[in-house]
Amino acid sequence: LTFGCYHGLPFLKRDRVCVWLAEAVEHARRNLGMAVWAYVFMPNHVHLLVHFGRKRYDIGKILREIKGPVSRKALAYLRENAPQWLPKLQTVRGERTEFHFWQRGGGYDRNITEPATLEHVIEYLHARVDALRMRHEEVQHLEFGRPQRDFRLARGYPM
Repeated sequence: LTFGCYHGLPFLKRDRVCVWLAEAVEHARRNLGMAVWAYVFMPNHVHLLVHFGRKRYDIGKILREIKGPVSRKALAYLRENAPQWLPKLQTVRGERTEFHFWQRGGGYDRNITEPATLEHVIEYLHARVDALRMRHEEVQHLEFGRPQRDFRLARGYPM
């Protein structure tokens, strides 16, 4: 799964946002029975490699379980601490004003059925991590109960 922040804003540079995201992924993992095989939080988007032990699952539900809580926390934080950012996240639909943390839509997902493809995707995610290491001096690690990678930085954005 790959999904991004609204208009490509680099909100995932902030530790607090990455913690909210990691908590939401862990909650979805427990509630939906999915295994998280690999992931990386880039400054403005997320890559998750997940596996279900069953054939039927709902990508929309997975994304709602992960994106919804992060969105609510981020928007509440902005209302309290940086309301000047809200117009950048605002859209008007008819009579309704909405605020978006995530880019609308389902992002990108695909089913991986071949071991060689799985290996390639994991190598791709590791390359993203290596690119972050080369660009930034502060790299942090967060675990979901077993070794996994989560790299994030905080520079210049309100959350």
